Amino acid sequence: MRRLVLLAARLYPAAWRARYGDEFEAMLEDLRPGWRDLLDVLGGATMERIRVSKRELGLTAGVAALGALVAFGLSFTVPTRYQSAATVSLAGMSRERVAQLAGEVSSRTSLSWKISKLEMYRDEAKRMPLEDVIAGMQRRDLRVIAAWPPRPDGSLVVRILFSYPDPVKSEAMVRSFVTAIEDRVRYRRVEREQAWRSIWPGGAPANAENVVVLDRPALLGQVAPPRWSYAGVGLLVGFSIAVFGLLWYRRRTIFRRAIGYGVAGLTIGLAIAYLVPSIYTSTAVIQLTPALIPEDPRAATPVANPDRLRQLVSKVQMDGIRLVYHGSGLTMQTTAPEPRKAQMQLQSGITELNNANQMQIRARCAGADATDVYCKILMRRMGENLEVLDPPSLPQSPSAPNRLLIVLLAVGFGLVAAIARELRREPKLPSLA
Repeated sequence: MRRLVLLAARLYPAAWRARYGDEFEAMLEDLRPGWRDLLDVLGGATMERIRVSKRELGLTAGVAALGALVAFGLSFTVPTRYQSAATVSLAGMSRERVAQLAGEVSSRTSLSWKISKLEMYRDEAKRMPLEDVIAGMQRRDLRVIAAWPPRPDGSLVVRILFSYPDPVKSEAMVRSFVTAIEDRVRYRRVEREQAWRSIWPGGAPANAENVVVLDRPALLGQVAPPRWSYAGVGLLVGFSIAVFGLLWYRRRTIFRRAIGYGVAGLTIGLAIAYLVPSIYTSTAVIQLTPALIPEDPRAATPVANPDRLRQLVSKVQMDGIRLVYHGSGLTMQTTAPEPRKAQMQLQSGITELNNANQMQIRARCAGADATDVYCKILMRRMGENLEVLDPPSLPQSPSAPNRLLIVLLAVGFGLVAAIARELRREPKLPSLA
């Protein structure tokens, strides 16, 4: 601990150390310093380094207050967003089926169609690829919340929230989500009835899956920007500017050297950032859809088996592809130095998965007779099937390296090196040895 306290004491100004260094070492010889003593030394060194007069204190407070005021004013230039919401009840569905349905209506393909139809995010689409726009929408503007546990009648309640600067389009987007959910359930019901008639005579039993709109899409109100957060950031920026200004006024030598080292770090950082090759990331989402009808007409409605998806993937070579399972769905990601190469690698993986699925079906039904109902269901694609929710994306911008971070780290290293060099030039305290 004594060595840590001595290191902390080196933060004091040179004049203080030249005058009190010997006394400080002698005092340490008689004490067993602890963490509280270390914090006291650090606090004293900070106050000595930034010793301010009343005038300087007032100047610092004024600049900090000005920063808070400017940031608070800038918050009024941020567009006000309007939040809309709707609540639906999904009956006759398992939790996995609800998650699957939510993934279908909020997939990249589905959102791309909704954005295009409602003519939304036009300014963002001019500055960045549509995939990045959709990712920002999913992260910032859209929330799909499934309440758990279920209601007493067994249904699950799902609430859809969406915010956007245009109140009309905000409500229209929520309405499109509700419509998409209703259409998906209705379309699957029709598919099930047709599949049932093709296997067994007579009509299909009533489908328990049902959608009830509890709260129709409606505008909830405005969502103002976090103005006090803006003010807090402005206060911090203003205070930092004032402190660094005072340090510049008092210790110009350090700051001149720091600027030189910072510029050198900036140059080196830029060179490194643009010498490192770019890496592009492609993403795709697939899911295993449940069978439309059961093998036995008296059995319950089938659900997708996530283990079968894992078994299929285990039979395929997926080198270089990152896999993230979510229920009966699978997100696939791969990186490559070229955008097209990353996309083609994912497309190849999906094709191999589909081929493995078809080979399993052929192996299961090889030599099956006409009475094998299960093979009839499989061969007519009414059993579990792989569905591509989001095809492999073609990345428009590199995902790595983070060139801004590399440059900032290089500049920061240059500044730290400048301060360390200046501290080494100042008189040191005697060592404990």
